[in-house]
Amino acid sequence: MAALTLLYLLGMGMLARTVNASMVAAVRLAAENEALVAALREKSAQLEATFDHVNQGVAVFDSH
Repeated sequence: MAALTLLYLLGMGMLARTVNASMVAAVRLAAENEALVAALREKSAQLEATFDHVNQGVAVFDSH
């Protein structure tokens, strides 16, 4: 019985460590996502302001 209890506690400890690592990664990704969204909003606002004040046509090309 003691061996089973020890195995159970060991398993729970390993599970807790895995869950903790997953939660830390999720929080880090959420913070990174918020920063990327904020940067995208800022760039979008800059682009919109640029187009609002251009009196000529604009052509945009990509590398393809």
